[in-house]
Amino acid sequence: VPTASVAKVITALAVLDKQPLRLSKVGPIIQLDKTDVGYFESHYINGGSVVKVVDGEKISQYQALQAMLLPSGNNMADSLARWAFGSPEKYTEYANMMLKKMGVKDTVVADASGFLPNTISTSSDLTTIGEKALQNPVLAQIVAQPSATVPIAGEIKNVNWLLGEEGVVGIKTGSTDQAGGNFLFAANRKILGEDIKVVGAILGAPNRNSAIS
Repeated sequence: VPTASVAKVITALAVLDKQPLRLSKVGPIIQLDKTDVGYFESHYINGGSVVKVVDGEKISQYQALQAMLLPSGNNMADSLARWAFGSPEKYTEYANMMLKKMGVKDTVVADASGFLPNTISTSSDLTTIGEKALQNPVLAQIVAQPSATVPIAGEIKNVNWLLGEEGVVGIKTGSTDQAGGNFLFAANRKILGEDIKVVGAILGAPNRNSAIS
């Protein structure tokens, strides 16, 4: 079924695979241009989630990942894909090859943001992807952040309002008309005295809030 913005976890994994980032480092500075402003305008017009940008804006790789993952900026997903891979088409080709190497067989990436309904996956595939995401310290750190501050947009907030409750530490929500509400989640729990991490995915709920609930 359609992943909606949960696909941004795949985008983050691909970007960090191509442009690795160490914990406590912000990475290269990305200068946005008119094409990036065009991504913003396109998603805004089509009712997608966006993060405000301007022509000439300078944003670090780490901040761009925050802008994509916390408020779920579709335009920042496109900008990151273009920055790391040269074009959206080269990104999707890379991402689909990466997923095959991960052993994920029922997931198809058609875009960086997950806005397109032909970006699809299954709950079991997304669980595997979620586990992979948490193995990256930078990605695990970002998805657990309730808020952040980035250039131009200022303070951005994580749309995952369950963070910090019941041990929840991430990972990504998603919602579109075609997908309904999706939630790739992770939580730290103690069972029989042993610390474990629970990872799972809910797809096709009526909306994002009901998926989180």
